[in-house]
Amino acid sequence: MPLRVGIIGCGSISHAHVRGWNAIPNKARVVAVADVSERSAETVSGLVGGARIFKDYRDLLASGEVDAVDVCLPHHLHRDAIVAAARAGKNVMCEKPLCLTLAEAEEIRQAVESSGVTFMSAHNQVFLPTVAAAKELLQDGLLGQIYKVYSSDCFVHPQTRLSEEEKRTVGRTWRSSKETMGGGELIDTGYHPTYRLLYLAGSEPVEVVAQTARFRLHHWEEEDTAEVMLRFASGAFGQILSSWAMPNPLGPYYFCVLGERGQLYATADTLSVELNGLAEPARRQFEGVDTFAAEVEHFADVLAAGKRPVQSLPEATNVLKVILAAYRSVEEMRVVAV
Repeated sequence: MPLRVGIIGCGSISHAHVRGWNAIPNKARVVAVADVSERSAETVSGLVGGARIFKDYRDLLASGEVDAVDVCLPHHLHRDAIVAAARAGKNVMCEKPLCLTLAEAEEIRQAVESSGVTFMSAHNQVFLPTVAAAKELLQDGLLGQIYKVYSSDCFVHPQTRLSEEEKRTVGRTWRSSKETMGGGELIDTGYHPTYRLLYLAGSEPVEVVAQTARFRLHHWEEEDTAEVMLRFASGAFGQILSSWAMPNPLGPYYFCVLGERGQLYATADTLSVELNGLAEPARRQFEGVDTFAAEVEHFADVLAAGKRPVQSLPEATNVLKVILAAYRSVEEMRVVAV
């Protein structure tokens, strides 16, 4: 019997998840959706071929109609929805970030562990073929000791192109407020290069120093650009660059790893490896992958097999720790322990 899924939060990001659910009808089906906006809920219900609509996700959880939920709410609502779902005995996949504070993360941990449900962090970019291939090579020890990992995600946000009048009238959303966003660009798009960095480093982050700026989105409260430096327990360095103000000439998802035996570097579709003493780098080209569909199928598969997701609470909490430490570093102008 296919997994019965409820989508909580029917904003634009849920549409990317729907593509994944619709692609695996033999494994899972979206049978219920919840959103305070009737129009948004009706849209997503239509995209999945018809699903029961709830205005309050608590009613969805109490209905007995779902086995798992896919949480696609704004950041400040994640904690309450995850905890409610766990207490209702529902498996949970939640969009990034995990939540806004470490106190919220601890509440989530207690709810998930006491209920015994499976929790998966929707870190879709670990499903990029280049990231998956790089992780395998690093686990096999290709580069030997790791010296540095660099991870970036940079592009020009559409709201930088708004007129001054548009900024006053339509330019503000829940993302433009620290209270509902939890910060600025770093806790949103910056979450992606952060979890990619930690995934590839394979070591616990121990200290952070950061700087942020608001170069172009002046009508928002917080940063549109962040640069974070880390040190890992292994001794390796880490560096994150993430921005809504500028493109990265190497591609939006560029990353590289430097080690004692050489280096590897990649964009979304090309992975290159340069080992010491070799004249030419080895390059591998990958077909494009819908990473949202890949993460959705992974969630369905691990639930069916009773396995642990590739990214769960410990990984999501470590990402949040790094980002919150980075914000403290900026505020206090010092290196901060994670």
